[in-house]
Amino acid sequence: MSSNKKFKSLIIFIVAAVFPSICALNAKAEYKPPAELGKIAEVNGVIITHLEFEQILRKRVEDALRRGAKVKELDQKKMMISVVDELVGTELLFQESVRLGLKVSETEIYNIYNKGIDREYKSRDDYKKDLEKAHLTEDYVKLGIEKSLGVEKLIREKFMPSLKTGEADAEKFYEENLPDFEHPELLETRHIMVKVPDMKDQKAKNAALAKIKGIEKRLEQGEDFAKVAKETSGCPSRDKGGVLPPFSKGQMSGLEPYEKAAFALKAGQRSGVVETRFGYHIIELTGKQAAGMVPFGEVKKNIIEMLQNKEMTELLIAKIMELRKKAKVKTYVDKLLKDLSAQDSSGKPAPDASKSKK
Repeated sequence: MSSNKKFKSLIIFIVAAVFPSICALNAKAEYKPPAELGKIAEVNGVIITHLEFEQILRKRVEDALRRGAKVKELDQKKMMISVVDELVGTELLFQESVRLGLKVSETEIYNIYNKGIDREYKSRDDYKKDLEKAHLTEDYVKLGIEKSLGVEKLIREKFMPSLKTGEADAEKFYEENLPDFEHPELLETRHIMVKVPDMKDQKAKNAALAKIKGIEKRLEQGEDFAKVAKETSGCPSRDKGGVLPPFSKGQMSGLEPYEKAAFALKAGQRSGVVETRFGYHIIELTGKQAAGMVPFGEVKKNIIEMLQNKEMTELLIAKIMELRKKAKVKTYVDKLLKDLSAQDSSGKPAPDASKSKK
């Protein structure tokens, strides 16, 4: 993984570890972001940087493309406004957590900070080099973590207790949406993968193929599949012995060779070497689930969480709107929108948010 990519993934990791919808690079009012980062908004005098804006916007675009959207179909104006609103809302919630005295300890901050660095970097020196390239400081990132934790505390202590959604609501939702809980035949598989970074690189393919053939021999000699997967697989599923979530026909988009090979197996059988766009696999079919209805008991927890998330979102939006009416908020997204409109009217491609000036 490149140094720059590692730094970006560290920031994403920090956010995901605390609260999934907030950016971990906000700064306190008394901390002045470097001029190179620019500003996209101000909330009661606190600057929200262009870097924060780009980080979330880039992820939104990547998620949309991953879901199959085309670049030309993306409403970048709407996305930009939505991201700015999200950042402003997050800042307002953090300031509310401070007002209510929900303190974040240095121990809490350092736990997440160190965990993120250890996960993404081989050494602290590598991490510090990336900070310098991004014109950031360690304090800047730590303050971002403090804000993320502050918002998480606000949600947990002030909003979670007021949630009213329960099992009765989940059961009502289940009964009213029965067709959504029907499922086709599902396959249960586990696999071992030897990853090939570039499938156009024949030398790398040859090396990976030789490695997977060696793994195949170990399995033929009776070695335990889960043990071998943990030792050799390039897929994160190795931690679970190679087990993947159950899937139905047509669900493995982009991995059709894997799906085809799996459906050709009988329970307990193992495939030969299967090539996909990720590399080479050995697949074992561990079981099948017949088509039918998913019992309420199996989805009750997920339905309750989904309904509570919806209720929580509504509560947070209402709170942000209340706080925003009292706050001094300035946004500087107009120039970006103007530039985007100019690009659109000239017939040229819309600017790539990931290449905007920081």
